[in-house]
Amino acid sequence: YRAGGLILINPIFAKELMLDNSPVTLTGLMERCFGYGSILAYKVDFKPNDVLIVHSVSGRNPVTIEMAIEAKKKGCIVIGITNLKYSKEVSSRHHLNKNLYEYCDVVLDNHGDIGDACVKIPDMDQKVGPTSTVAMALIMNNIIVETVLRLKETGMKPPVFYSANLDGGDELNKKLFKEYENCIHYKL
Repeated sequence: YRAGGLILINPIFAKELMLDNSPVTLTGLMERCFGYGSILAYKVDFKPNDVLIVHSVSGRNPVTIEMAIEAKKKGCIVIGITNLKYSKEVSSRHHLNKNLYEYCDVVLDNHGDIGDACVKIPDMDQKVGPTSTVAMALIMNNIIVETVLRLKETGMKPPVFYSANLDGGDELNKKLFKEYENCIHYKL
C-alpha cells in the first residue's frame, strides 16, 4: 500500500515473523520452525500461474522453503530473492536439505556479503551495515516497475496506487480498489 505500488500484489503477512514482536528474537525462532511455512501457505488461495515472491537472505530456513514448495504444488511460479553465495555456503535447516533457491523458478541474487553485514570495523570480528534490506527494497521495486512496463506493453492500464497525499489520490485509489476488488486479498 504505497504510492507507485502495484495494487494486485497481495502481501502475505506472518505476524510471528514481524519485527514488532517481543522479544524480537521470536522471529528468529519462528523462521526456523518446521511446518510454519506450510501453515502460512495454507491460508493463501494460490492459483496456477500465480507468482509468489519469497525473500530470504540465507535461504536456509524452513518457512520460506515451505512457502515455495507449497506454492509450486499449486502451480505457481516462484521467484526467490536471496544471496546465492551465502546460501550455497550454509546448510539447509529444512528436513529435505535444500535451500530456497533450489525450489525457485527464478532466482534473483542480492549479491550481498556472506552474513549480510558488509562493513569491517577495525578490531571487530563482526561486520556491520547489513545490505539485504536495501537490496530487497530495490529488487522488489524493480520487479514492480518491470511488471508495470510489460503490462502497459500489452495495452493494459496497470492498477498502480496514487499517493494519498496528493489531491484526489484517495478517490482514485477507491476507484481502483472497487475495479480490482476480486483480485485483492489483503484487508482494505
